[in-house]
Amino acid sequence: MSQVGTEVTKLQRNYSSRNSIFAANFELLALIDKLKQEGMESFVGNDPKTLWSMANFLLQPKPLVHRLAIADRTSFSPDESAAILVLENLFTRIWERRNIQNLKRGSDTYFWTLIGRLLATGWYAVPFGMRADRFFVDVLEPETVFPEFSDDEEEGMISLGRVWSMPWRNAVRFIKRQQWDEKELGTEKQSPTVTFKQLWRTTVDGAVEMGVDSGNNKMFRRIAVEPGLTGIPLLVGAVAGLPVSGQRHSMQFGGHDLSKMNLPRDAKAVMGMSIMSTNEAIYDSFNRNVTFLMQLMRDTANPKTFEKTSGNKRIVEDAEAWFKRGAHFRMGLQDDLGIIQLPGIPVEIQQTLILMRNMVQRGGFNDATFGTAVEGLSSILLAQTSESAQQNLATYHTAIQFVVAHVSTQWLREIMASPRRYRAILTEIEQTAIEVLNQAKLKEISVNSLYSIRIPGDVAQRVNLAKFASPTWELSPETAFDFFFPEVADGKVEIERVAQSRAKQDPVFAAAKVIDALRVAAAEIEGTNADLARLYRSIADLRLKQITGQPGPTSPVSTNGTGVAGNVIPSAVQEEFGGTRGDRNGNA
Repeated sequence: MSQVGTEVTKLQRNYSSRNSIFAANFELLALIDKLKQEGMESFVGNDPKTLWSMANFLLQPKPLVHRLAIADRTSFSPDESAAILVLENLFTRIWERRNIQNLKRGSDTYFWTLIGRLLATGWYAVPFGMRADRFFVDVLEPETVFPEFSDDEEEGMISLGRVWSMPWRNAVRFIKRQQWDEKELGTEKQSPTVTFKQLWRTTVDGAVEMGVDSGNNKMFRRIAVEPGLTGIPLLVGAVAGLPVSGQRHSMQFGGHDLSKMNLPRDAKAVMGMSIMSTNEAIYDSFNRNVTFLMQLMRDTANPKTFEKTSGNKRIVEDAEAWFKRGAHFRMGLQDDLGIIQLPGIPVEIQQTLILMRNMVQRGGFNDATFGTAVEGLSSILLAQTSESAQQNLATYHTAIQFVVAHVSTQWLREIMASPRRYRAILTEIEQTAIEVLNQAKLKEISVNSLYSIRIPGDVAQRVNLAKFASPTWELSPETAFDFFFPEVADGKVEIERVAQSRAKQDPVFAAAKVIDALRVAAAEIEGTNADLARLYRSIADLRLKQITGQPGPTSPVSTNGTGVAGNVIPSAVQEEFGGTRGDRNGNA
């Protein structure tokens, strides 16, 4: 076996228990019926799937906000401020596009896939980098990566093994795109499925090496230094795990060896845990108790029977006849049919199920989070429900923000270091913004990517509670848009649109439109019907005077004392628009 294959296999062995836990998590998420028996009732609750789905929904960035953090500057010129805003919008555009582009692969959106795997396993694996044609970022199955971390937080991951397979046709395209050695690939008949073993590692002097083995001692790429890299271009980590430390077969907590307890074999297995792990044992007990209750109810509905006869002939030839409607049986004087009385269903079963259900909610989300019986809860209880949900999501939420911020920071530093290299994927205004910031000679620049978790109904309840506590309390329209309508990109623009819409509904606006229409119509018919054109202009002038209180443009038509052309406009129309039948003295 090659050096690459040997080291990857060694790393892979360290995570065998972790991948076993991943398989158990998948059984929970897939709602596998482990209690199924032929001809018997069994129950599988949907709590694991609904917990995962709701958590994934709540953790979706809605919206994802990027802010440039510059350590050595606190004030900026107008050009620098504009450049910072342009680059912040650049990252918003990149991530929004990447999120949707994932659908082209026949998968969910990027963030639904990334967060879903994080919630299901407690691990994330994100490759990233810069390519000539795009900002590259992807998401990998956590079970295919096997990292080794340094005890120095600044150094981070020092080696990484990755093992994955793909169909031969996809492997051909992949190897060509990576510019690896195609000769070792073979034919589709020889290898319908191609396995890759990839090794990343950092050297003492800070260089990054990478090699790829085919899994059968053939090298797609021999181990060599990757130029231009300062770290392994994959972000791998675990969240929500147990507070243990140590290596395989030696888990330490507070100086005590936990390896002899009924726990996974190594600490790596519990470094990261799924959002369902807290309730795993409760789910199993709940399913068993409900299954037992369902079988008990069937036994009660289908009682055990007996027949007593003095002869050898059976009274009921077919046991199924007991349950036929209108069944008829012939019995002798001393014969009898009856039902064996069974104990009733214990009331403690229902109490046990309620207790377990409450424990499920404590380990996951309260039923109110799903909208169940929300109208019966006070604002304070709903606020507590929201805080509980955010507590369960906190570690996963932090991890997602860290991943996006770290990848965005690496992209930013790359395009600022080599702006000409990436002109094809940057707009002119973005190129100009990079030049402005490069001229400012900023020493340390990074990207903070933030978003908040919005619990359905929580904001509305808190607003009501705030108004109850302080009747004069108000929320600005901009903040209201951010909370209730995060999909609106710019709340200020929307507020301006609302103001314009209200203006259009004002009677003055409608009158102005009428005036404009009358003058346009007068200009159109001036050459064919001069009298009607003068009529339109006179009406427009009168409308303008009514609105502004000022006389309109002088009409070429002679007018009477009211300012209305008496010999052109009929008297009925004059009365409608403020004229009279008489002269200015009121004589008829």
